[in-house]
Amino acid sequence: MGLSILAMCDEESATVPPEASAADAIKLMLERRVGAVGVVDKQGNVTGIFTERDVLKKLALSGRDPAKTQVKELTSCWASSPFATCCNPKWTSCGTILIPWSSM
Repeated sequence: MGLSILAMCDEESATVPPEASAADAIKLMLERRVGAVGVVDKQGNVTGIFTERDVLKKLALSGRDPAKTQVKELTSCWASSPFATCCNPKWTSCGTILIPWSSM
């Protein structure tokens, strides 16, 4: 039998709460060697994704302090986005790809 995609995934998802600072999210991305982190609320619901692109487009040249800017202010997908409407707490991250458990 071939290698399962789950075998390539980290045991723990790279996630931050919406209230986390952009600096903390960036540090986690660097530590985990990923290009994005999931944004997960206290109830375990995925509310969005914070990406390297968000850092570049919304933070890098904005003059905002990454230590004082919350991820929820910068995230690509928030509760009102089409992405968030299809997210559910049964999703996990594998690198920077979100994969629903039901499809594995």
